[in-house]
Amino acid sequence: MNPPPQQPERRGNSLTDLNDDLLSEIFFRIPPGDPAALVRLSVVCKSWRRLITDRDFLRGYRAFHRAPPILGFFCDEVGLTTFVPTTAFRPIIPSANWLLCDSRHGRALFDAFGSPMRLLVSDPMTGAERLLDAPERWRNIDWTLRYPWTNIQWSAAVLCAVDGCDHLDCHGGGSFRVALVGTDAAGTTHAALYTSQTAAWSGPASIDHHPDSRVQARSPGVLVGNAL
Repeated sequence: MNPPPQQPERRGNSLTDLNDDLLSEIFFRIPPGDPAALVRLSVVCKSWRRLITDRDFLRGYRAFHRAPPILGFFCDEVGLTTFVPTTAFRPIIPSANWLLCDSRHGRALFDAFGSPMRLLVSDPMTGAERLLDAPERWRNIDWTLRYPWTNIQWSAAVLCAVDGCDHLDCHGGGSFRVALVGTDAAGTTHAALYTSQTAAWSGPASIDHHPDSRVQARSPGVLVGNAL
């Protein structure tokens, strides 16, 4: 009597056997409040790492979740900027010598509160930084003298400079601008615009006005369309 034929061995499907489209749909549903989750998945195998680090996947992940999650917020109190997390995420931020001026489009703008003025554009997700010296006309002004009861006030803002950007991934090495405006002791208001593409400030622009009118120091700017 012949033995019964052996049944072919059945292999169970695993996640590593799925194609990129199915894996993307699964990974899209990972909550964005814990960015480290995608990092942990990327070390499972080379194919997962290739998929998760692909720019198309990252853009699709951000588009799937629409509004970016609130990972925390910066707090500027008594001359010290700290980050208060709301998730397990911890950003990479400069040392305590830097004070926050503004944050937008995946970047944070800090100043060293010293003379001459220096600014620092930082990507808290990657730790990438760019140090900016103040425009030439601004270097002879002691901006550390700014107080609520004096004319010496200034403010700055950082924003994406990529035309048509949807701001889902504009912090990933794209170009940016820094807008700087300030009033000196004589009541003259100066303005300048830095562009990362040229790594230079625009030409000087200034206006004299009523001595009781001045820039409000560290007041957050509001971006409406292309107007700040």
